[in-house]
Amino acid sequence: MIIQICGTNASGKTTAMRKVMQLAKSVAPMVFVSKDGKKQKVAGYGCEFEGVEGTVIVMGPYEGAATGGCDAIGGSAEDHYATVKKFHDNGFHVLCEGIRIMNHTRGIELQRETGCVHAIVLTTPLDEVMSSLQKRRAEANNTRELKSVKDIESNVTRARNYALKIYEVGGKMYKVTREEAPDKVLEILRCN
Repeated sequence: MIIQICGTNASGKTTAMRKVMQLAKSVAPMVFVSKDGKKQKVAGYGCEFEGVEGTVIVMGPYEGAATGGCDAIGGSAEDHYATVKKFHDNGFHVLCEGIRIMNHTRGIELQRETGCVHAIVLTTPLDEVMSSLQKRRAEANNTRELKSVKDIESNVTRARNYALKIYEVGGKMYKVTREEAPDKVLEILRCN
């Protein structure tokens, strides 16, 4: 099973995933080492949950930075989807989130190949998104010009359209608030 949390910048994707991980009975970081053997980076976690059979892979780092998930890993959407598919093909459930992972072409291919993609769309109101984004930027002392509301709105549309495309090719789609997302993730995992 593959579960993706979809939403615009600062809609609560990373916060929801962190809350999901807090509900795990065990969390083990997966560290990747650079080719030269010097750099080590957390690129995901293996998690165990009560009532869920097997290990659940959570893609991306979640320690420290405001943004986690696939957006914090680096690499291309193609790289992310290949990794998700590899974990799935090896018998793991996969949880992921991020703007980069909402790739219409790769997501549709993934659903067609696996038949088990669940897209959870966050319904966070735009005023809450903008407030969260401004707070996040202030905490990081980020003084660069804020993305326009139009850019944020286009990612809201992108998330909805992505989930709809997944649904149209046989996947599952859910619309929830950012507060409801962790419970929805666990409900999906436990129904498997």
